[in-house]
Amino acid sequence: LLHLYADNTERDANAVPTSMLANAHFNVLRIVEDLHYQALVRTNLNDYIWATSDSINNLTIDLDFYLRYSYKRLAFDTSNVLNTYGLEGSLDSVYYPWNRTFEIGLYATVGQFTARLLHGTELD
Repeated sequence: LLHLYADNTERDANAVPTSMLANAHFNVLRIVEDLHYQALVRTNLNDYIWATSDSINNLTIDLDFYLRYSYKRLAFDTSNVLNTYGLEGSLDSVYYPWNRTFEIGLYATVGQFTARLLHGTELD
């Protein structure tokens, strides 16, 4: 992200090239999904699920709770990542594509870009 803005050679200092915003959007989603979800939120969520005898491979038992828990934490983390790099945006929502903790999908807005991320690939 820092590299993207360091290379900004646009004439208008306030204009960020579309390609840079697209790259920043992708990078923010990767940081949030890889670092914050996989390393932190998922670990805590799995501990809770095991303690309640639910299954990490079948979240349908209490899916709404798991979605709210993950969204609340990741929205905060996304805001911190965006602020760190001077970007505007938000985490719009999260979803579990297979109703298990192994993978999470993210809908986020960074600048003018809104898309979803799943398995490291932007969709939409």
